[in-house]
Amino acid sequence: MIKKIQKFLSFRKRHPEDYKDQDSSIWDWLSAILILHVPLGGYYWAYVSWELGSLIMFWCVCLMPISIPTGIYMFYFGVPDWIFNLFG
Repeated sequence: MIKKIQKFLSFRKRHPEDYKDQDSSIWDWLSAILILHVPLGGYYWAYVSWELGSLIMFWCVCLMPISIPTGIYMFYFGVPDWIFNLFG
């Protein structure tokens, strides 16, 4: 599964024969990790809204430029105070 994600996210090479010996690089892993964080942020935002019992916060999942980065931040560092003040 990781190989398919890495192949999808890899940059196009100039010569088709370069695809035969394609190895994983650090950029392939970083791009796969970045792509996998996008649903994580949304799901964690929805989970925190469920735990707080805030229906308004749950519907704010649709505001992806806010909910996804904040959800990723909450996953690693905890819920910020402004979330409690605004939705809690």
